[in-house]
Amino acid sequence: MSGKRKDKQKSLRTLKELLTVLREYAAVREIPIIGEDAERVLSAVASVKRPKKILEIGTAIGYSGAFILAHADQDAHLYTMDKDEEAVATARETFRELKLTDRVTVYSGDAGDILKNLTGMYDFIFLDGPKGQYLSYFPHLYEHLEPGGVLFCDNVYFHGMTNADPGHKNRTIHTNLREFLNVLQTHQGLTTEVLSCGDGIAVSVKNF
Repeated sequence: MSGKRKDKQKSLRTLKELLTVLREYAAVREIPIIGEDAERVLSAVASVKRPKKILEIGTAIGYSGAFILAHADQDAHLYTMDKDEEAVATARETFRELKLTDRVTVYSGDAGDILKNLTGMYDFIFLDGPKGQYLSYFPHLYEHLEPGGVLFCDNVYFHGMTNADPGHKNRTIHTNLREFLNVLQTHQGLTTEVLSCGDGIAVSVKNF
C-alpha cells in the first residue's frame, strides 16, 4: 500500500472518529442532527455516488455536511446554507476542527433567497432545512441538479405526521410535504424511492 493511500485512509478514520465525538456533543446538548438510520442510508448513497460538488440546505452544526464529505470524492466541495447565525458560527468551527475549511463554502441567510440566486450545477443535494419549504425549494434544486445527480431529502414524514392528522398547528407543513412527495414520485425527470426508515427519506436521481 502506497504512503499516499495510507495517509488517505488515516485521514478518513480520523474524520469519522471526530464525527463520532460531534454526534455525542449534539446528543448531550439535544441539538437535532441527522438520525442514525438516515445516516446509514446517506453513507451508502454517498459512498456509491462519490459526489464532487455537494449542495446542502440546513447546515446546523456542520455534522451532516462533514459526514457527506467523509464519503465523497477526496476533492469534493460542500456548499451549505443556514439562516441561524449561531448554528452557522458553530458549523464554521466544526469545519475548522475537522480541517475541512478549504472544502466548504458556508452561506448565512434564508435558503429561499439564496437558492433564487444560485449558480452552477451539483451532483449531490442534501435537503434537511425547514420542512414546510421543501416544495418551494424544489424547482431551484431540480434546476441545479446534474443529470444523474442525487437529491437526498431527510425527514419527509415530519415526525410521522405526513401519514396522519398533523393537527391544526402543523397542517400547512403536512400539506406541503405531501405535495412535495407527490412531485418527487411523479416527476418525469426523476426516479425516486421513499424509504420509511428514520423519519422518512426520499432519494431521487435525476434522469439523463
